[in-house]
Amino acid sequence: MVQPHNAAALARASLQCASVATLTTYPRLATRPHLTTVAVTTDEDGSALVLLRPGALATQHLLTRPFATVTVAPAGCERVRLHGAVQRLAGNDRTGRLAFRIEPGAVRLGDEELPVATAAYRNATPDPFSADASAVVAHLRHPHHAEQLTACLRALGHDVQFAEAVGLDRRGITVLAVGLDGATLVHLDFPAPINRLADLPPDLHVVLTCHGGSCGRPTSTSDLPGALPGREER
Repeated sequence: MVQPHNAAALARASLQCASVATLTTYPRLATRPHLTTVAVTTDEDGSALVLLRPGALATQHLLTRPFATVTVAPAGCERVRLHGAVQRLAGNDRTGRLAFRIEPGAVRLGDEELPVATAAYRNATPDPFSADASAVVAHLRHPHHAEQLTACLRALGHDVQFAEAVGLDRRGITVLAVGLDGATLVHLDFPAPINRLADLPPDLHVVLTCHGGSCGRPTSTSDLPGALPGREER
């Protein structure tokens, strides 16, 4: 479960990591909200910036009722839902799309919709690895790495049938371990907390970042942090 003091930073990290979002707009004359998939980036205060075609229904909705909800769920990060007032920004991008800024009026984190204090969200500093988390987690979901994570957890004494990386932070990798008794989150610690991926030992750095065909299949479970102490997260 996400701790409240970490919620704001996790929420900021998720939005910072996201490139695609679901935008919910609220037409005046319709009984149901309207959903649109949009490109999204993040402003300095945690506001969401989205791009829309001038003729899109969502654009019309925002111009007549400037309130919206943005939902993101990038790989390796928590799901975040941000509700707030909308401001149209001046100008268009090079393809003619309009830019809108959704302010963080209310923020909800995770599938449990944990409320995040707006002031804390605005002031939070995202985890420095939020930009790397999505790519690293996606890389570790390749079959041979999933097999290695499973082997590492078994070596640590976990009764695991399947394992999948779900998160990355400066202290290590969070893995979803699935066994006969259900699923458990296990954090596999790096040898020491780091400030950038380049600070990792060379073998771990290669495993987490190599995307070329020369990476091959790592030769042993010691290539992954599963050979280091892991701790369950309840």
